[in-house]
Amino acid sequence: MGSPVGYVVAAAFAWFEPGLVRVLYDAALATVTRQRLIDLRDEATRTSLRDVLDGADPTEIANLVADAVEPAEGMGRPLFSGLRARGRPADPVRRLWWACDLVREHRGDSHVAAAAAAGIGHRAGADKRADRALGRHAPALVHGHEGLVARGHAGRSRPARGRVRDGALTDAGRVVRLEIEARTDAQEQSVVDALGERLDQVCARLDAWGSQCVQAGAFPADVLKRAAD
Repeated sequence: MGSPVGYVVAAAFAWFEPGLVRVLYDAALATVTRQRLIDLRDEATRTSLRDVLDGADPTEIANLVADAVEPAEGMGRPLFSGLRARGRPADPVRRLWWACDLVREHRGDSHVAAAAAAGIGHRAGADKRADRALGRHAPALVHGHEGLVARGHAGRSRPARGRVRDGALTDAGRVVRLEIEARTDAQEQSVVDALGERLDQVCARLDAWGSQCVQAGAFPADVLKRAAD
């Protein structure tokens, strides 16, 4: 996304509390240059993933995922489009991470679009994390909404009325949430279709490598924390 102002970053990051995003973003800009941070992240990720793969060749899977997601629709998807603009890495380990990152950001942008269409805004991000099935407060803490949850503000913004009660989603809230998830999944169908008959093979290989990342301590073991990250 180049070098956007804090308000643009907060808009793209959606669920994260916008004031916190702007403060952290400005502090980061004063500490390290954008390009330096990107270079450090790329190299650290490549080194870590290469160690986890332990000699396995990711070229085929990396190419399959990249070929499936790179042509995907970029309209309304700023994080996906910004990452895609960086171009496909030559190194196969880095390419695997880039391709998987593209899938993540494409779905993330699609999810934000679906939520925005349903009237979910920044403050309602705390409501979205209020479901007891998600571990109550933990995901909200990750996204910077702990103040809203602790002060009982979840559900008080106008768009969220009727969706949260006593810190948990109501039946109406669960319906909205499921609709958002369904609309998000529908927007990812082009990537699924592009993988075609190779989908199961790709998912199985990525699942195995993901488990290795968890065992190596690169990812948290709790699937909900991985989703929140």
